[in-house]
Amino acid sequence: MESTVNEDEGTYWGRVKRTAAMLDMTKAFISDNQLENALSIVKRRREGDMTVTETQFQEAVRIKEAVIHPDTGQKILLPLRVSCIIPANMVLDCCMIQARTFGQTVLAQWLNQSYNACHYFANKNASNPQPDQQVMQAYFGATASSVLTAVGLNKLADRAKASWTFTPLLRKTIPFWAVAAADVLNLRTMRQDEIVHGVQIRQPDGHVVGVSQEAGNRAVWQCIAGRVFAAAPILLLPPMIMHRWEQRPLLLRRPWLHTPIMLGLVGLAIQVSVPLCFGLFKQTATVSVLHLEERFHHLKDNQGNPLMVSYNKGI
Repeated sequence: MESTVNEDEGTYWGRVKRTAAMLDMTKAFISDNQLENALSIVKRRREGDMTVTETQFQEAVRIKEAVIHPDTGQKILLPLRVSCIIPANMVLDCCMIQARTFGQTVLAQWLNQSYNACHYFANKNASNPQPDQQVMQAYFGATASSVLTAVGLNKLADRAKASWTFTPLLRKTIPFWAVAAADVLNLRTMRQDEIVHGVQIRQPDGHVVGVSQEAGNRAVWQCIAGRVFAAAPILLLPPMIMHRWEQRPLLLRRPWLHTPIMLGLVGLAIQVSVPLCFGLFKQTATVSVLHLEERFHHLKDNQGNPLMVSYNKGI
């Protein structure tokens, strides 16, 4: 995947800016003509056409990364693109945060996990084919874990003494723990082939040198960490802020403001948290062959040093 000069994947802040650019909602609605033009610009620049300006190239790369899967080269379905994360999750996260009854909790967690499963599948590392049975196992397992976690923690909160000051705050944290539990199970199951069979690793020139299980394991756990870290401020800060605000005169007089304020807080948290947390790990990750299986240890670069190889981490 191409990186621009100002959004170099080699630096943390470069990755943060690159992820923020990928979250740009306007990129979700790129037309076919705009996409074809962007792909043409990227191709021409890579072939050495210097009539393409740096600004044109950077914008074309952003469009390509927002729409095209880095492994398959195919367009990602519109609702499942990274550029749709903010609007989709604003609604889903607010539903989970504001769920009160058993039915609301189950429905909100089911909707969230249904969207997440589709999103993970559409953006996963595509080096290995994935059986439909495995996809369904991951989906049902993640949905069950999130629902059981949310319902179970709600039951614990119901049994807690009403006088305990932490009980209302405990309820506010339930969506996060449910999502975290589901993220671990969902990604671990959905992408188990990457751990069992490995993912393609490439030389700096893009040539595939083999398939590594260790690289697949790294890819999956890096994605899990990024997802859980990103979910914490999104699902913890807005409800805690609202917990302090909801007893103030403004919201007591105008309770209808609660939902739009919550939507705004969640949207802001997503816009800030996702780039900061996803930037922790490179999308096109690099690793020394010395940290992979022994069969790759003999690979050297032109200076005789252990070769640095890359693999697609997935999202």
